[in-house]
Amino acid sequence: MFNRRTSPRINLDETLDMCIKEPELKNIPIRIDEISYKGLRFKSVCDLNVEELSFIIPTLDEHEMMSGKIVWKKHDGQNYIYGLEIFRTSFVRN
Repeated sequence: MFNRRTSPRINLDETLDMCIKEPELKNIPIRIDEISYKGLRFKSVCDLNVEELSFIIPTLDEHEMMSGKIVWKKHDGQNYIYGLEIFRTSFVRN
């Protein structure tokens, strides 16, 4: 099987929260399980019907807005697990 991963992944011992910036998704709890330079894997109890997200990861840096495209999704028991490819980061002023 061909491995499409092009950058090393970091499996997190403790999950990180992710704050989505789209108003209709703002209060949905999101937990990041794995992160890399080019993407991340996250889970939610909600089935997100979007292709792209803008978000921040407050634990890492609350001033850096990131945007990405959901490239895969699977349902696992009570959670939906997503793979997201990061395609843009920008600095956010308060």
